[in-house]
Amino acid sequence: MNKTIKPHFVPASYLHFWDIQGNPSGRKSKIYVSDTLQSDERSISKSAIIKNFYSKSDPNDAEEYFQGFEGKWSHLVKQFLVGIIPDPKIFGSIALMQCAHLLVRNRSFENHSSSERIKLFKQSVETFYNQKILNNESLNSVNDNADVVNKNWHILIFNSSDKNFITSDNPVLTLNTAENYPALIYLPIHPKWSIMAIKKNTFNINRVKLTDKDIDSLNKYMIMNCNREVYSTIPLDDQNLDLLKNWMIAKPKKKQNWFDDEFFRLESYNYPLFGLKFSFIE
Repeated sequence: MNKTIKPHFVPASYLHFWDIQGNPSGRKSKIYVSDTLQSDERSISKSAIIKNFYSKSDPNDAEEYFQGFEGKWSHLVKQFLVGIIPDPKIFGSIALMQCAHLLVRNRSFENHSSSERIKLFKQSVETFYNQKILNNESLNSVNDNADVVNKNWHILIFNSSDKNFITSDNPVLTLNTAENYPALIYLPIHPKWSIMAIKKNTFNINRVKLTDKDIDSLNKYMIMNCNREVYSTIPLDDQNLDLLKNWMIAKPKKKQNWFDDEFFRLESYNYPLFGLKFSFIE
């Protein structure tokens, strides 16, 4: 088996839905990549990659582990986009598993070990999903886990007809309240679709429909959640590019992640960050 020298830390099968032409085609797709310098067009084969990301030795086991879920998620989203919609409970449960994978597969966790860390990757994904999502009630079947997710979380699926959702090199946004970590989990799944899980008994949900201001706020949160890069179907406008530049300088130092041979820790912000609120919850 050939060694994967430059693996994706954000899967190509996730990013290709932001194809500029609206034609997802894996690594051949092109997206806009924005950093503190500019927004430029780039193929996914050259985006969101780091040499020896999983380890300095052989990363194939880790690559295969993540690929086992990537393909299923991409297929599910493609079906969703053509109107073949699964049970919302099932879809929400699988989306949260995708979130667990993406949270662990994070560029801030690169090269802390000379070993492959496959055991820690698996353990971290399973721990986050079982403890934080299922509240330690894992029953190991898709249907049973979906029932547990539905008991503990409100799953909201958002559609935008005009504005586009953006994503980043840290595409899963988690926000806390004083009592719950996390209280809210947000994942853009397509420029026109995104999904949010809200822990029950944390917020009152006013509605599921988003305003233009809500979409702007979600995109601002995605910029502030990124590590270094934002991905989109069009270049970031000057306002959001300035936000990205300024945030890289001013972001709170307390948001730090740790990942080594034995330890995984993810830090996230409390809602609302700098007073940036959503109109659909209170």
